[in-house]
Amino acid sequence: DTIISIIYTLLIVICHNAQGQKNQLLSVAPDCPSLEKGDIYTQSEFLGRLAHQCRYDRLLLPTYQTGDTVYVHASAYVYFIQPAEAHDLNFKLHFLLQLRWTDPRLAYALYSPERSRIIGESDLRERIWVPHLYMSNEQSSSLMGTDSKDVLISVTPDGEVLFSRRMQAVLYCWMNLQKFPFDDQTCSMNLESWKYNASILRLMWEKNNPVRLSSELHLTEYSLLDFWTNESVVRGDIENMRLGGGRCNVNFL
Repeated sequence: DTIISIIYTLLIVICHNAQGQKNQLLSVAPDCPSLEKGDIYTQSEFLGRLAHQCRYDRLLLPTYQTGDTVYVHASAYVYFIQPAEAHDLNFKLHFLLQLRWTDPRLAYALYSPERSRIIGESDLRERIWVPHLYMSNEQSSSLMGTDSKDVLISVTPDGEVLFSRRMQAVLYCWMNLQKFPFDDQTCSMNLESWKYNASILRLMWEKNNPVRLSSELHLTEYSLLDFWTNESVVRGDIENMRLGGGRCNVNFL
């Protein structure tokens, strides 16, 4: 009887927690659009309900209610490297940047169990929270086309967000030319968190193959000997407008 009572109590607690999570979204405000029977809505209609301003604020961190650290996993696929120009001290990259994180507010498995994922472009980006990152050694950067073409976002039923963005960037590369032309140069791309420090947002590389090079990538005047990734934390520096955020680096030799 004791064992049965314990099991019964655990089941009640589990059901209560699940219902509590569901009610949290359903009862945010009386005039919030319902999420019940989410499978009957189109993707656009359901997203409008899920990310409605009555229950979702895109300016707030995904973990603002718990205060937990947001983990953002980065990866890159490099299409093209234009060799560094010695007199300009820079090099150009064309690449696909992917960022992955979990936003519990976007978890919709309870409301739309038949929906495998939500996919959108710039319209979806404008509705949800996206980490504000930048390349600290950039000279200039831009999308490789229009927003709608070169930004793609997907959301899974458990709230995992995958943000993909095709970019081109001109990056500074500080070279030592004392042994030119018999020299080796290391050029880097440094990706940093702009708005949040490392205790709030943790930026890290994906564990497996975080940076991949296109099989069609060829350099005419230089040889790419190696490349590697590493992570670091940038020390806070108010004078230079840095809050001490995380940094992901990829280095090309």
